[in-house]
Amino acid sequence: MKIEPACYPCALNRLSCTAHQITEDSWLHHRLLRGAMQELASMRRDATPAEMMFMLESLASKTLGAPDPYHAARKEWRRELADTHAAASRRIAAAADPLGAALLYAARANVFDDEQLSPREIRIELERTGLRAGEPPGSDGFAASAVEAFRLELEQARDLLFLHDSAPELPFDRALIERLGVIAPNLRVSCVVRSQPILLDATREDALHYGISDLPNVARVLDPGIFALGTPLDECSSEFRDSFAAAGIVLAKGQAHFETLENCGRPVYHLLRVKCRVMAKCQGVRVGDEVFLKGPAP
Repeated sequence: MKIEPACYPCALNRLSCTAHQITEDSWLHHRLLRGAMQELASMRRDATPAEMMFMLESLASKTLGAPDPYHAARKEWRRELADTHAAASRRIAAAADPLGAALLYAARANVFDDEQLSPREIRIELERTGLRAGEPPGSDGFAASAVEAFRLELEQARDLLFLHDSAPELPFDRALIERLGVIAPNLRVSCVVRSQPILLDATREDALHYGISDLPNVARVLDPGIFALGTPLDECSSEFRDSFAAAGIVLAKGQAHFETLENCGRPVYHLLRVKCRVMAKCQGVRVGDEVFLKGPAP
């Protein structure tokens, strides 16, 4: 997925949201945004939106002297989501289609990946979509769904590579991994997180905090060997590329993974909430829809 004209104002707005996480100093905001516009003017047109945002977020960290702008937000969501996993797991188990419900819950949790939403707006979405309370969801809440194809592949696959997205999503990712252990008890899951945080992205520390690394069907927790948004395979470590190629199933959360893996040479399942008009147009859905897509075979 390549940069479209609509990506430029969107990227600047996202950058401004990051700046407000660090400081309310308008002079620094002006300095950051002027520098960002200069960088955007020379950006390769064949770059992905994820590459664009990584460049801008790196600029924000350098300009504003904050290597982890979302550190406080990550800690606050840890506190707020302390009891979320257990409740979500109970509702998933009670659903008519537990696998479909677990996938839909995990997709709805991708709301944390939208830093343009305020914490209050995210809380409203958590309530509206039933992530904090409500009836168990069905699997028919996806605007585009590959649930049945995924269900069939689980019957044969021996291992699954799970590319996580933001840290606050991990309680719901954990509930999905637990459900996979019930449906496919011999399936081994490898969980991919970041070695260091970008935006709200999950790290190894987050995987430990939310109990991901302790699940009996989780074989290992690894990182792609690169500091970036999404998964630009050509820049990842050879160890990660080998794991990616060998995995029976690859499941990727979030839009940045879709943007960087769209033409990766193998089928990938993408589980996400649509964040922008460019992605919505690409998939024929609406902004805010949840989708579960299977990328094409090479």
